[in-house]
Amino acid sequence: MSFHPFVGDRRLLARMYAEASCVVMPGAYETFGLVALEAAASGARVVACASAPCGALVGSLADTFEPGDCDGLVRAIAHARSRVPDLHAADQLAASFTWERALSAELDDISRLVRRAP
Repeated sequence: MSFHPFVGDRRLLARMYAEASCVVMPGAYETFGLVALEAAASGARVVACASAPCGALVGSLADTFEPGDCDGLVRAIAHARSRVPDLHAADQLAASFTWERALSAELDDISRLVRRAP
């Protein structure tokens, strides 16, 4: 197990994710899960708590465990480490979360709100 400080170089970060045995997001209350998304999109095997949005966000690219289930966490890590990364699914995931799509969705939401304003 290793912990790394902030990595600002995007290419280096993607390489670190891809080279990891797995990236573990153990928190039951993780937020959106940008780390899980970036890791999965880089081809890393991801482990996330089943109650956290990040597990659902990356779908089949994540192994999950129930909150508080330490044995389940160990099993999820072992399973993740034994899997061959699904690089095709990782590419599809990365393509579905672009800044252009995020901004477009945000502008659509703002337009809907403006149309509803009195």
